[in-house]
Amino acid sequence: MFLSLEFGNNIKIVEGYKKKNIVYIKKTITMDESVNIKNSFNLSDSINEVLIKNNIKTKKTIFIINTDSAIIRKIKLPFLNKKSEITTMIKHELGQVISADLSRYKIIYKIIEIYETDEKTMALYAAYCLPLNIYEYYEELGKKLRLRLVSIDISSNCLNNIPEQSIELNNNILDSKDAYAFVNIHFDMVLFSVINKGTNDFFMISSIKSNAETLSETASFYGRYDYDDMYIWVENINKCCRYYHSVNNKKINKIYLYGHNRSSNLDKLLSSILHLDVEFINSVSNAAFADNTSINQYFISIIALYNIKSSFITKNEKKALILTSIAAVSMLLFCLIFFLLKNSLSLREKIADLDIHINNEKNIERNSVIEKLKSENQLLNASITSIETAINLVDNENIRTENIRGVYYSLPGDTKVLSFSINKDSLNMQCLSGSMDEVIYLLKNLGGLYFVESVYIPAVQSMKDMKYSYSIICNFKVNYEE
Repeated sequence: MFLSLEFGNNIKIVEGYKKKNIVYIKKTITMDESVNIKNSFNLSDSINEVLIKNNIKTKKTIFIINTDSAIIRKIKLPFLNKKSEITTMIKHELGQVISADLSRYKIIYKIIEIYETDEKTMALYAAYCLPLNIYEYYEELGKKLRLRLVSIDISSNCLNNIPEQSIELNNNILDSKDAYAFVNIHFDMVLFSVINKGTNDFFMISSIKSNAETLSETASFYGRYDYDDMYIWVENINKCCRYYHSVNNKKINKIYLYGHNRSSNLDKLLSSILHLDVEFINSVSNAAFADNTSINQYFISIIALYNIKSSFITKNEKKALILTSIAAVSMLLFCLIFFLLKNSLSLREKIADLDIHINNEKNIERNSVIEKLKSENQLLNASITSIETAINLVDNENIRTENIRGVYYSLPGDTKVLSFSINKDSLNMQCLSGSMDEVIYLLKNLGGLYFVESVYIPAVQSMKDMKYSYSIICNFKVNYEE
């Protein structure tokens, strides 16, 4: 399970996951709060409050940034095999044509095309540059929220997932020969991106001065429309199209609109004035939704879930995140082993006490009591063996510690585990419960665990002391989303 958060003049949150090329969307939320890069404390508190309120516990997270400080440039350079050498070459070449200090930027790239010229292999690259201070701001925000960041990206780069994953928009696949504009409309800006030759090679933000003078007047932006404002949006989109044509010598073939209410008929107005095919994004292929999710509103956050590998987070940074996760798991494993060892010692002490009691001559006459104690002694010995076996399995086999912990917390208060065995595929426990309700409650709890495939009890035996003895078998799922 992943969280996908898009930051702009509001915050869009999508919870979902990808399985067998299908993206499943579980929850979607919009926060009417903008980002202030100088203050992450208030923002982290607000986001955390929303996550708690909506019972969202997912930690793996994608951050998507909308910022006019991002730089996208196309550049022709020799084709190299090593990614580090390509990045260094692009940074050096970009330093010759733009005035920004590129040492203060995170840079990633896409190869648009490779071709031969003058006995040399050349490539056309699309370079994406994100200011380091913005990257570090969102990195720090992730830490404050205690999220595991797997990707920090810009919205325009997320659009590359459409051609790379062969995603259909409105049941149509993009033609690699055409140029497609993707336009996100806000009350105060237009976000304009272009996919050309299967790669995003252009992004700009055009600010809009609306007839609404204050934010309160634009609160009903998605509910009512001023035609003067709509013509302002059309004018800005037209300027973006003309500018793209002037710097790339390529005309826009089609415009896709998202982040805007379809009832405005903005698509028809744009099409009539610009003489272009214009559509609102109404559907994406290979996606399933838990409720009536507005694909148009959460388009970028959804598209980002198709591929999380493209990111400004470098391999070294990802390794650091993995090492941190391993350290946390190791600590949890240590605590589990300590818990098992402590219980093993406690059981040994009980066995020693029982041995003294059983061998006392004065108690021989109390045969029924002694037989019961002997039986309990045998069960305790079996528990020690099971615990020691579990310790060895945790040390030597690939057993998920959360499986053991989940089963442990599923036990009712008056149920004892007399013995158990566990491996990667299943768990077999011999239990003793004080009532049949306890048996049913345990069966229900285990069946509700996300990693359990099936649970069954072969037989239940009623004991003389009104307790119930039985074995319970849990089969684990081979693969499941976390």
